[in-house]
Amino acid sequence: RWPYYSRSLQFNFRRIANLVKNTANLDKIGGTMLYEYRLYTALPGKMGLISEILKEAVPMFEKAGMKVLGPWKPIVGETSTVVYMLGFENAADREHKWSKFKNDPEWKEKRAKFGTEPITSSEFNTLLKSTPYSPAK
Repeated sequence: RWPYYSRSLQFNFRRIANLVKNTANLDKIGGTMLYEYRLYTALPGKMGLISEILKEAVPMFEKAGMKVLGPWKPIVGETSTVVYMLGFENAADREHKWSKFKNDPEWKEKRAKFGTEPITSSEFNTLLKSTPYSPAK
């Protein structure tokens, strides 16, 4: 389920995802940085747990070498969502840093304390490159 203000973003992200079928093509698209946009919609009563996990994850993203642009929480519309963005040099850098993050024993220990029960009703992510006229390069 998408917040009402994100329907056009949903269309655009899906269009981009369809244009870029695999990460091998990502580095051929304009811009110098690869950005990852992630949106999680919490199950009822689980928003606090998602926030706690992200509070632990953000320093671990940085430890793995990811550029954390930030997590955000909507203040208007669907408030049971959280968004965050990460930056990478290219597709290979993204793959390497996600692997480093997921395999970090410290992260595995931190994540284990939150259990394995479902906490999201939906998750969405897409990879973005800046346009030639974007201030983000």
